[in-house]
Amino acid sequence: LSFLIDFISFTLFTQILSSLSIGLRLMLSNVTARLISSTCNYQMNKRFVFHAKEKNSAKKYILLAMGILAFNTSIMQVLYHLGLNQLSFLKIVVETLCFFLNWIIQKKYVFRKGVPYEQSIQNS
Repeated sequence: LSFLIDFISFTLFTQILSSLSIGLRLMLSNVTARLISSTCNYQMNKRFVFHAKEKNSAKKYILLAMGILAFNTSIMQVLYHLGLNQLSFLKIVVETLCFFLNWIIQKKYVFRKGVPYEQSIQNS
C-alpha cells in the first residue's frame, strides 16, 4: 500500500511539476511522494509488520526515511543522467532496490522486538 501511495504521488507530482527542469522535478516529486507515503508506511510497519510497541521508533524511522530518501533520490538522478529517461520505470527500479535495504534496517534497528531504545543504540 505504501508503495502504491508513493508511486501514484510521484507520478502525479511529476505531471504537476512538468514545467520545471527534469532534475528539479524528479527531486521535488520524489521528496513529496516520500513524505506522503512515509507516514502510512511507518504506521503499517509498526502495527502490522513488526508489531512494535517501542516509543522511540518514530525518531529512528524518521532518520532512516531521510537517509533512504537521500540515497533513493541520488540514485534516481544518476540513473536518469545515464539514460534511464522513463521516470515511472526509474521509480519502480530504484524503489525495489531500496525496499530490501529499508526493510532490513527497520527490522534490525527501528522496530527491534523487546529491546529498549537505549540498548538498541548501544548495540549499533
